[in-house]
Amino acid sequence: MKTSEEKSAFHALVPLLDDSLLSLREKECTALLLRFGENHSLREVRVAGGGERRHRPQASGQRWKS
Repeated sequence: MKTSEEKSAFHALVPLLDDSLLSLREKECTALLLRFGENHSLREVRVAGGGERRHRPQASGQRWKS
């Protein structure tokens, strides 16, 4: 359970967070809300945003492919 001090600190941040989110492009704002508001994985956020999949390099030292 959150203390009243923690709740007050959060409520003080809400206007700052709102202003910051409004200053972002829609796609960036959506990505942040999916990731931190709805706890989606980075992969889910990338797919929802239409991002390309990147293949992870093998242990042999391959470079990332885009």
